[in-house]
Amino acid sequence: MTNTLCTDLTTEVFTSGGDNKEAALHLQKTDYLASVCTNEVTLRRVVSKEMGYEIFNGLRNIGLIYSDAKGEAICEIFPLQKSPCSNHIGISTLAITKTGKIRLTKQSEKSAIYPRALAPSGSGSANWSDLRNTGGNFTRFLQKAMERELIEELGLKHLRKPKIQTKVIGFARILNRGGKPEFFGVSFLDVPEEQGKVSNKERVFTEGFEEIIIPAAKELWDTLSADRSQIGAESKQEICQAIDDFIATNQYRLSPSLYLNLRFFKEWIESIGKERG
Repeated sequence: MTNTLCTDLTTEVFTSGGDNKEAALHLQKTDYLASVCTNEVTLRRVVSKEMGYEIFNGLRNIGLIYSDAKGEAICEIFPLQKSPCSNHIGISTLAITKTGKIRLTKQSEKSAIYPRALAPSGSGSANWSDLRNTGGNFTRFLQKAMERELIEELGLKHLRKPKIQTKVIGFARILNRGGKPEFFGVSFLDVPEEQGKVSNKERVFTEGFEEIIIPAAKELWDTLSADRSQIGAESKQEICQAIDDFIATNQYRLSPSLYLNLRFFKEWIESIGKERG
């Protein structure tokens, strides 16, 4: 096991404040082993055989657990700044090609997270090294981490400078992994599909690729990648329907990260051209 140096998010991304001022986000170093010992034991429980009492309950890493007046269990999720977990930042992105395909990875049975499931095009942890040359820009840091994972997992490392445009489109806290923060993106990939292949290093964890066909002609791809404000209502409907059909057909094969990434992508498509309050 390689104990990679990861990045821990120690403040909430969204707050309930009413002023729309930019707030500072605080990051600190953590590592893969710390996450294994905190976030990844959330669903573990240890009970003493001799004494019969609970020694450890990983659910308490998520938040405060207590009973209400009706005796029902309540869990108040810890804000990130009070969480006892490592909370290394997770990142996932969907790669869209100019031929109208979303390329997904198939996890092998040896994958530590969600074995044998379909996963996003690039998915993993934001490393401390991803902070280099970002100028303190958190969005650029996330984009850089997403593109690094995508290049590794789609087998594009042999290309000198693959053309990728990435947008951050969603955020969630993954409760079954201790409430760890995860950001989701969409990456527009201007690379011939035949140039991507599973590398020897990734072959241990990735069996291959699958694709979602979406009605994205080159003109639509250019519009989305340039973040222009309008696409036709018919194109929106066709793309969203393709996503819904894929989820319905493969619901038992999707990793939670892929499911969330697809839902965020659909919401992003639907939001294009709408005024934001």
